[in-house]
Amino acid sequence: MLFKLKKTIISLMVSLSNPWLLLLHTSLILPFTIMLDPAGNGKNIGRSLHDNFERGATLQFAQELQKQLKIYYPQVNVIISRSSGQKLEKLQSASFANRLNVDLFLNLGFYKEHNVKPNLFLYQFKNQSFFANHNQDFLHFYPYHQAFVFNYDKTKHIIGLMQKHLQHPDYKHYFTCHQSLEIPFKPLSGIISPAIGIEIGLKHNGYEPYIMPIIHSLAEVIYEL
Repeated sequence: MLFKLKKTIISLMVSLSNPWLLLLHTSLILPFTIMLDPAGNGKNIGRSLHDNFERGATLQFAQELQKQLKIYYPQVNVIISRSSGQKLEKLQSASFANRLNVDLFLNLGFYKEHNVKPNLFLYQFKNQSFFANHNQDFLHFYPYHQAFVFNYDKTKHIIGLMQKHLQHPDYKHYFTCHQSLEIPFKPLSGIISPAIGIEIGLKHNGYEPYIMPIIHSLAEVIYEL
């Protein structure tokens, strides 16, 4: 289902005690929202590619993904975390995603591929705090580097769905999608929503071969969640 009820709009407990609020609660639905976060910004050009830099290539890639996502999933809201030349401060994208309460955050990164067949990597944030004993009290506060624990299982499920599709035999001739990694991937730090890093090795033919595989890998994610 493309629409999901935002639990934070009105407390369900309050709604159940008032029929009018319950009606309002069930009618206020918002679209599934994806935030695309292209690596680099106005202060950081990123890695050197074959004929340009990561900053410009990832933004163009995000814009094309946004365009295709709106075609294939017209009721999905797609946001790009930055514009051309925009300078971002530390954790600014994370703060933006948390403020909008997005359903899925995708960081997009490129590097210059030297292998014959390019590679694609999927990252999920995880650090040593995952193994710590958390205080389970309702009013316990979590620092930003532990934000990932709130949707850890959900993120793991989503990345599994994407990986299953990207490892399909139809794509093996074009690129290799490796097993997803759980690492303290800095661009995903501080994000509460399910957040996934996609790092792609670019050849001279650019990012075009990755557009439709990624678009199709999100189908099950969008409809299931």
